[in-house]
Amino acid sequence: MNYSKIEMMIFASPRVKLPALSIAVGAESHQPSGQVKNLGVTLYVNLTMEAHITRVCQVSYFQLKIIRTVHNVLTLVRAFLTSRLDYYNSVLVTIPDTAI
Repeated sequence: MNYSKIEMMIFASPRVKLPALSIAVGAESHQPSGQVKNLGVTLYVNLTMEAHITRVCQVSYFQLKIIRTVHNVLTLVRAFLTSRLDYYNSVLVTIPDTAI
């Protein structure tokens, strides 16, 4: 296990003042973070998905620019977009329409 890659986050009401917390795992000491990444999805302590959506759009735009140089564009674009939409669909199901 790579102890240096362990991330932790605490979800609580903004009105609750949490004490300083540190958890030791192996030889490493870990502090709560404002964001953690799990299976390619970045979770933020305030549970808004705006920064994650922005990042997905940036990566998608970059990958579409690369795909544009390939001759068989239509099939690749369709495969790319479908895979992205399918993967993130369940994550983004509860966010407000204004975030998208």
